[in-house]
Amino acid sequence: MCTVEMPDIMIKLLPALIVKLTHISATVAMASPMLEFLSTLVRLPHLYACFVAEQYVSVFAISLPYTNPSKFNQYIVSLAHHVISMWFIRCRLTFRKDFVQYITKGLRSNALMPFDDTHDTQSSFRARSTSLNERPKRYTHTHTAGSHDCSL
Repeated sequence: MCTVEMPDIMIKLLPALIVKLTHISATVAMASPMLEFLSTLVRLPHLYACFVAEQYVSVFAISLPYTNPSKFNQYIVSLAHHVISMWFIRCRLTFRKDFVQYITKGLRSNALMPFDDTHDTQSSFRARSTSLNERPKRYTHTHTAGSHDCSL
């Protein structure tokens, strides 16, 4: 809130604050406030106009652990991806090429499973879905007086 209400003071304090935020553990309790702060901050470009590469790397370092779907819920993981993409888009073009490897390495390390190991998972999905392709069993109708029972 102070970033909006006291922008002149926050412009001076924000670079050091962002670096200090990297020392806070990525916990479920801290996920939403941290990511929502960064999501709000990215919409106030006058506050981070003087950021250098170190501050942008700090933003990515804060956000990347929250992309782990085994530790955080879908909202947090989605918000983390949003924060990373928005900060990447808003950073200076000269910085972007230097951040690509750092971001992709962080995203890969927090992925639920490596991309190469999806074969086993995909085959189990296919095995479960083959029952949908089977022809349905035919029902025989036995008609008795006043009864409409169906049996296999």
